[in-house]
Amino acid sequence: MGGFSLEVFKFSLYLSIPVVATCIYASPSNMERIVAATRYVTFPPEERRPPKGEELEEEDIFKKVKMRRINIRDMERGKEKERNGEGKRGWFGIWGN
Repeated sequence: MGGFSLEVFKFSLYLSIPVVATCIYASPSNMERIVAATRYVTFPPEERRPPKGEELEEEDIFKKVKMRRINIRDMERGKEKERNGEGKRGWFGIWGN
């Protein structure tokens, strides 16, 4: 069939194709061009970063204080409704008092 020279040619071809492709595509200028051409997602410019460490703790504290105030206000409104007879309505507010 082909003999030894054909096998040497195939072996050199199998080895040279990946090496040449790596040399071409691994250079930074080519890689930037390839990535820019195939980019399908463009992200908006970065705005405000999420809080870190102490900032996060401060925000959590403010949120907890605000939620406590809201809960206290809701509890006071509920007590007022109970005093006026509006609070107890039964299941789903249909049956009851």
